[in-house]
Amino acid sequence: MLNKKILAKITLIGKDTLKFECLSDKPVRDKIYPPGNGRIGTVVLNSIKNLGIEKKALPVLKKLFDDAECDGGDMGDIDWFRSDNGKGNFAWLGDPVRIFKLKDETYKARGNYYMDALHNGEFVQL
Repeated sequence: MLNKKILAKITLIGKDTLKFECLSDKPVRDKIYPPGNGRIGTVVLNSIKNLGIEKKALPVLKKLFDDAECDGGDMGDIDWFRSDNGKGNFAWLGDPVRIFKLKDETYKARGNYYMDALHNGEFVQL
């Protein structure tokens, strides 16, 4: 059963294909900011509480980050970063529902700490 408190989730929908999904169509202060009103993607604050990741999606998500290019910038298609308060945050550019395939060209932001976030379990496992 889906944890009702999460506001975004990542699921495996094919062998090498992930679905990133924003579950809120409106911003929720200090929790989630979906695209719109000048925002060009989804930002999930405090990922340990607000981001659900399906267990079988974890290896593909790790590979997506490992294989992603980095142009040295502070933005990318995918990003897992710490805010000033020390909490982990997850973000992706584009629509509230976005499909990522390993074969597609994907960029990550400079300074990603996804390995620490995955290792430390900074998400809700679905």
